[in-house]
Amino acid sequence: MIEQLSNAITFRAHFLASAVSATGLTVTVDVYNPAGTQIVTGGTGSELGSSGVYYYVLASGSVTTEGEYVAVFKTTGTADQKHVAALWVVGRAGVENLDGTITSRAAASIFAGITLLAHWLGAMAGKQVPNSTALAEIRASGAGSGTFDATTDSNEAIRDTAPMGTAMRGTDSAALASVCTEGRLANLNATVGSRSSHSAADVWAVSVRSLSTFGTLVADIVAAVWAAAVRTLTAGAGLGAYPITVTVTDGTNPLQNAIVRVSEGASAYTATTDASGQATFALDAATYAVSVTKAGYSFTPTTRTVTGAEAGTLTSALAMAAVTIPSAPADPALCVVYGYIEGLSNVAAAGVVVTFTLLPATAARSERILEQTKAAATSDANGFLSLSLQRNDQITPAGSRYRVECEALKLRKEITLKAATFDLLDIV
Repeated sequence: MIEQLSNAITFRAHFLASAVSATGLTVTVDVYNPAGTQIVTGGTGSELGSSGVYYYVLASGSVTTEGEYVAVFKTTGTADQKHVAALWVVGRAGVENLDGTITSRAAASIFAGITLLAHWLGAMAGKQVPNSTALAEIRASGAGSGTFDATTDSNEAIRDTAPMGTAMRGTDSAALASVCTEGRLANLNATVGSRSSHSAADVWAVSVRSLSTFGTLVADIVAAVWAAAVRTLTAGAGLGAYPITVTVTDGTNPLQNAIVRVSEGASAYTATTDASGQATFALDAATYAVSVTKAGYSFTPTTRTVTGAEAGTLTSALAMAAVTIPSAPADPALCVVYGYIEGLSNVAAAGVVVTFTLLPATAARSERILEQTKAAATSDANGFLSLSLQRNDQITPAGSRYRVECEALKLRKEITLKAATFDLLDIV
């Protein structure tokens, strides 16, 4: 609580009993001035209605010193806290000015040179003509050299200059006409390319270009680059400097969706051929190992060297040989089991062993006794494997089957062979 000097102050305190307002208490009050001197001893505290709030008024004659006045309310009755303090701040800096006028509190220097503030404000904000004293004071900057005129220079006068927002005071029509010529206005809706002698080809024909040495920045960069309305940039696999295109065919026709892999050391990149049998790469100069995979085709891995002299194409196309799906065996009691195996990088997996175990191993017969109940096949360089096995529907007693196992493929399943051929893809 804050108050000015020489005004009475009222201290208040709230007593509680079991967290509920304690009413009807006998309360005494001790008051201490800012110096810590007790100026009231055992004063009588009065209750405000039946609220449990008690008050004591310190007369204005006792409020004569700037600082903090503390009252301690005391009771011997039933209360959670028998002594409750209250505080008033009196006369501190700023408190004494709470009800003062601005002019009585502001430094005199703020209004130096101003005789009638109302005339100043009227002249600057509106078109009110100030008296001669105020006008002389407004123009006083620069040793009286100011030329302020309320009818033309006040805020209201500037607002009323017609047309509003376009008059551009100080700029006449002749000055504007010299800037806004017909030729310049005509260029506002012209294409950038029409304002330069350079074409888009001038930019795109250069494989490496330093913008800092391109010439005139606006004429060359803006015109030549932005004049190209549509430009397709082809990005291939890899991060090298040379664009390389690999074409994959079956010896005659292009092959789509063939996966091409090029590698050099720890760097390896893959791309899939499009409808034209082409896959694009961005490669640095080096010798790369090249492999191609596509279901139904084989390819012998090779190498290709990128020197930087290629015009975007490797020196020769890569031809794949079609792999014929095995046909039905001559012996109707046999089934040809086949399949292609690839690694995670889409490269043919060679040397993968798949085993086939006949179940049950006992009493398994056809027209001849079966000498062998377990066989294996190993994938070749193209990831292809195949072998012929006795058909289960030709073995007695009925109900036999094969267990297919491959550690590399984490494969362990059982199949029944009842046809002339069987694709391992059907069980994966």
